[in-house]
Parts: sequence; structure tokens; C-alpha cells
Amino acid sequence: MGDPFDHLRGAMLPSGQMSAEELEELARLAKGCLVLEVGSGWSTVAMARTGASITSIDIQPRFDVAAALANALSAETCGQISLVCSDSRTALPNTPSRSYDGVFIDGDHAYGAALNDILEAKRIARRWIAVHDYDPRFPGVVRAFGQVLGSPERIVGVLAILNATAG
Repeated sequence: MGDPFDHLRGAMLPSGQMSAEELEELARLAKGCLVLEVGSGWSTVAMARTGASITSIDIQPRFDVAAALANALSAETCGQISLVCSDSRTALPNTPSRSYDGVFIDGDHAYGAALNDILEAKRIARRWIAVHDYDPRFPGVVRAFGQVLGSPERIVGVLAILNATAG
């Protein structure tokens, strides 16, 4: 099967959409991992294609995108996806500490919501944390990331990545 994100490579995407490069980096991080995701979409599929097991929390999940594309992938390359329809401010506090290898956040971009998600990610993640929309156009995300985690170890597009033990 060809790269399903090829058509995104180098494209000018609307603000907030993930680029092919960001999706590839996220897939690399998630390979074979147990991942908690805040905000569902193409990211869910990109991670699941690596055999990752994903729990995706979204107050308004794009089940049509994530579920339909995941179902179209072969069983050999697709991990398990659990879609949870909930506000992350309700779901994350009930998640045990250090219970996921990685946490990917692409949820509410308002400062208070991003701060909550990132604080919870720091508590939950064992290996890595990735936050999408680390960009001046989303000052709430940038401010919350800096306040809780400091500076990213690396940035791919607007995807900020940090080793969970570093924050």
C-alpha cells in the first residue's frame, strides 16, 4: 500500500492541519507503543498504522475520519484504536500515572485547556509527549507547553516533541 499521506507532502494546509512530515514523525514516535491521544483525526490513523494501540479522547471525535480509515487498513499494519467521546478535562484525571508510553495532544488550543492537557500528559506519559500546533498562531499552546515542559527537544513543522522524563 502506498503512503496515504503523500498528497499532503509540501501542501499548504489550513491552520491546525497536520502535514505529512508531522504525521510521519508522530508515526515514528508511536511505533509499537501504547498511546493516549487528545483530539482524533489523521493522527489516529498515522499512529495505528505502526501497530500502536491508541486511546483517542475527543469531545467531538471525527469518528468518520479515524474509524473509516482505520478500518480500511490491513489488520497486519493497524493497531487497536479506542475512541472515547469525552472532554479531556474529565477523562484525563481518571487516567493512571505513567500508564501510556506516549501522549499526543491536539485538542483545545485555549491556554487553560492546553495547560490542563499538558499537565496531565506529563503525569501520564512514560516515554514521550508530542503537542501539535506549537506555533505563535496558537499562543495558548505555546505558553502552556513552556510553562509545564520548558522548551521542546525537537520540532517538526508545528509538532513539539519532548522526552517525558525531561519535562
